[in-house]
Amino acid sequence: MYLGLAWHFWDTRWRRRTPATGLRPWERGAILVALGIHGALLYSQIFAAAELRFGFAQALSVMMGLAVLICWIEGIFYRIELVYPMALAAAALCAPLPAFFSGRASPDPVSFEFRLHLFFGMLAYSLFVVATFACTPRAQRHRAAHGWRGRCAMCRHCSPWSASCFV
Repeated sequence: MYLGLAWHFWDTRWRRRTPATGLRPWERGAILVALGIHGALLYSQIFAAAELRFGFAQALSVMMGLAVLICWIEGIFYRIELVYPMALAAAALCAPLPAFFSGRASPDPVSFEFRLHLFFGMLAYSLFVVATFACTPRAQRHRAAHGWRGRCAMCRHCSPWSASCFV
């Protein structure tokens, strides 16, 4: 699902360079369904499992899932459609990694608090990922019409990394 959505956003937002109108309801729902499936799989592997298996594959999968979630939430308030192709494509690459790389099992029982600590650590890295995606050359080129802060003077609909205001 992530890969299909990434192609859709690349085709409609990047390649055709159509003005940003925000996410359509079906796009918002499709992203949410993909996030739900991804989240359920990660939950079963990290939080619900008796032993903690965690490695680079699980870390990348969690980070990219959270990055897409952050974009989805941010998309409610700001127009950030240009970020979706990169975030969804990266999530498509990282989501299946835990199936191929199982990670190391913890020899000791791991508390819920430690698992929560891992989650918040991955959330912090996800914020860096979203910021990196927002700094693409096309986004930077578009923002240079808006000034250093990224908001245009004509509207309040732009986020600092939206790169999608056509006013």
